[in-house]
Amino acid sequence: MASGAELFVDACEQLGIDRIFTLVGDHLNEVLSVAAARGLKILDFRHDSGVTNAADCWARMTRKPALSLVTGGPGHTNALTGIATAQLS
Repeated sequence: MASGAELFVDACEQLGIDRIFTLVGDHLNEVLSVAAARGLKILDFRHDSGVTNAADCWARMTRKPALSLVTGGPGHTNALTGIATAQLS
């Protein structure tokens, strides 16, 4: 039976997502391990806001879906800036 991380990465691949913009956190390790093993590019940032802004920029440049993964709690709060920018643009 496939793990949740494997199912998540399967869905990413079906959407044509070939890279993950992230700020690595402990609860993301399994997803990132599976993604790396399957050849998805992992781009690690130093701030959650940069993660979502970069994913938004990549999606605009390539006209393809982009994925940002951030840590829980403050990571989600910090990511809201990039999400709001993407939505309003």
